[in-house]
Amino acid sequence: MKDVITELVDVILRKVSENPLQPPSPGGLRKWLRGQGYAQNDIDAAMRLAVSEATEAIRRADSFLPPGRVYTLAEELKMTREAREALKRLELYTLIDAYEVEAILERMYQFEGEVGLEELDFLVNWVVCGARDVETQRTIYDVLDKEPQTYH
Repeated sequence: MKDVITELVDVILRKVSENPLQPPSPGGLRKWLRGQGYAQNDIDAAMRLAVSEATEAIRRADSFLPPGRVYTLAEELKMTREAREALKRLELYTLIDAYEVEAILERMYQFEGEVGLEELDFLVNWVVCGARDVETQRTIYDVLDKEPQTYH
């Protein structure tokens, strides 16, 4: 194998690993490599060799994405913006899991009108806090109240 191809594979893998949460597209990577002065044939050969490594890097990056549920239109219309943000914070801080989020969203339809922070607080108490220790409950309440020094 030519030394330039080995060098290109290293450059490609380094470029992909620089930002694992948003790796460059193959087309963008090829354009960038051409701009660096590499020959098209060498780029093609290196891309074929690096594609499995790059694919694995992308797969690993996908596993690091933060948890989060995308709300349906009905759920968004049922909750106030503040309630959606508070529930999302609880989920992103992994203070509640996906099953608990689903249980909260299912039970919010029992309320008439829009569900605000007060109703969300009630639902979180009812669904989640009974099975948590006092310290975790306090952290959950702080997140619901937007306390700035909540999660360490």
